[in-house]
This record gives sequence, C-alpha cells and structure tokens, in this order.
Amino acid sequence: MLGMEYFKAHHLLTMQLWLPPAKYAAPSRVTGFYQEVLRRLHGFPEIREVAVVNTRPFLGWRLGARLHVPGRPLEPTGEDPIVTLRVVSPGYLAALGEPLLRGRQLLESDGPNSAPVALINETMARRFWPTVDPLGKSFSTRPLSAVSNSWLPWWPEQMSDTYTIVGVVGDIKESRLNDPVEPVMYWSYLQNATRYTHLLVRTTSTPTSVTSLVQQEIRSVDPDLGVYDAQSMESALDRVVATPRLNSVLLWVFAAMGLLLSAVGIYGATAYAVTRRTRELAIRIAIGAHPASVFRLVTRYGTTVALVGILVGLLGAVALARTLSSLLYGVAPTDALTLVLSAIVVFIVTVLACARPAWRATRVDPMIALRAE
Repeated sequence: MLGMEYFKAHHLLTMQLWLPPAKYAAPSRVTGFYQEVLRRLHGFPEIREVAVVNTRPFLGWRLGARLHVPGRPLEPTGEDPIVTLRVVSPGYLAALGEPLLRGRQLLESDGPNSAPVALINETMARRFWPTVDPLGKSFSTRPLSAVSNSWLPWWPEQMSDTYTIVGVVGDIKESRLNDPVEPVMYWSYLQNATRYTHLLVRTTSTPTSVTSLVQQEIRSVDPDLGVYDAQSMESALDRVVATPRLNSVLLWVFAAMGLLLSAVGIYGATAYAVTRRTRELAIRIAIGAHPASVFRLVTRYGTTVALVGILVGLLGAVALARTLSSLLYGVAPTDALTLVLSAIVVFIVTVLACARPAWRATRVDPMIALRAE
C-alpha cells in the first residue's frame, strides 16, 4: 500500500477561469473552450503539463456529493456518505505528480458519448471496497441539495446516474494540512463540464515567467474572457501554512527561551551551592577526594532535578497530546523519537549548565579556602 504523498507545488502555476453562461450555455461549448486552451498550451517547450480542475488543491473549501455504492448499507445517519468531487482533465495527475496505482488514467476519449468513468483515491478504495478490487465497480452520486449551475458554476453542467471506476490513484494532501485524507473521486471534464475551473500549468522554469504567455493563449481563444488569481502554487500554499508556520516559530522561540532561562537558573543555583559549600569541598579535597568525585558531587543535584523535570514534562506532553495536536503538523505529539530527543537535549543543557560551577569546585585550593574561613 502506498502511503500518503504531497503534490509537487514547485514549478506549478495556477489561475482561475470562469466562462459566462450567456456565452457558454451549452456543455459542448464549455468543453470545446478548455480543449482548445489545453491544446495550445501543450505546444510550448517551457510548459511540461497543463490541466484543468474545478476546485484546485488548498482552495479553502471542498465540493462533495452523496455516494451510493450498490449493496453497501447507509451511514448511521440514514444518509449516503459525502465524498469529495473533482472534475479534471487527463493531465491533472501528471500536473500534480499524483501516482496512478492501478487501472488507467482518464483519457480524451472519455467524452460525452462514452460510458461515464471515474478515478478514485486509495482512501476511497479502502473505505468502500475494502475486500475487493474496485476496478470495474460502479457507483452513483447525487448533489447534496438541489443545485443550479447559474449560481454554482463549479458544479458539473450535467451528471450521469452511474460511474464506472477505471483507476485508483495515490492519496495526496489537497485540503487543510491537519485534516486527514478523505475519499476523493475524479470525473472527466469532457463528461461533466464545469464553467468555473482552475488552470494548472507545470513549467520547466519559474511559474510566473509563463503567466503572460498563458494569459495570451487564453485570450487568443476568447479575447473577452477574464483570468483571475494568477499565482504560483507555492505562493498559494504559503498563505495556507502561514498560521501553522507562525505557531511553529512561536513554539520554537518560547521553547528556546524556556530552555535558556532554565540553563541560566541551573547555572546560578549550582554556582551558589558551590559558594555555600566551599569549606566542605576544600576539606574533601584536602583529605584526598579525587576531582572527578567532586565534579559528580556538584552536578548530581542539578541532574537529579533535571531528570525529575524531564519525567514531569513527558507526562505533561502525553496528557496534553490532544491540545498539542492542533499546533503540530507532520509529527504526532506523542512521537517517541521526538520526546526522547527533547529529553536528551534538556539533559545535555542541564549538564553543561552545571559543568562550569562543578569544574570551579574541583579547582578549589584547600589552604586558601580554609584560611578564609
């Protein structure tokens, strides 16, 4: 089984297109426009892949439909489950770098006169066909409510009653970072035309360097059409991860400050203890105590307190795992490796904070110390 992957955002340009219903009323006109745009853009050497999708990844909202699988019982709510829907052109998977696990891709031959087909992601295959191969299986869908394409342009102009699964693709993150991967089905844009789409262009160089070229080719097909929100996918993702990134930076800053203050406190407490015990240490050295034993004596107190603090901290991290999970991405709050490394770092800092006063304690001159007393 292939694990979840992240689509390749580098060298990827995105922009919005919306075809007005007055000019593109018929589904054939909608698909004809997109076919011509894709054909033109495929001819440029600086463009590796180009595709359209009705809702691009990390747009901030999802489009879903009710899914009915023959023979599968309804959800506990008495309704069919909701599955994320994307209407795509055949180059969509290649544009994102999404792997095809088995079956075939959507093709240009999957047109309005062909049998309705769909791709599904691995999560959807595991959830609805856990014990059988989903290839060749059929399912039906219906909108969540009565929709009108006049005010929902991203919804397909026409829908089929039944779709046949022709391929299974790998799971990729396409929504919020902390959300689990959901079941996704992919329909052909030729069989389910939508007037609102996002154009995805994978380039060989900087995405913004081909923005003017792409816009020029679009206006060559329709000079009156507006192109909106042209940006690199990396820029779009930067806005999505801005809050998690800020949270991460703040956590790092506060953790570093806490560690620094702890080290200063331990150093001060150990230095003060050495000063108070100078006479005792001088006597120990005078009667033959080895410097190593004096060093261990001084550092023992600090390291013991550190070990108790580490234990309390680990218990606190486990207890607050659910709260911390909302601030973390890509690592679990109870990740064993992370907790162990954190404990090791704290312990090393404690030893270093104790080392300087302990080293000074081993250098005490018994004669000078006792004469001062």
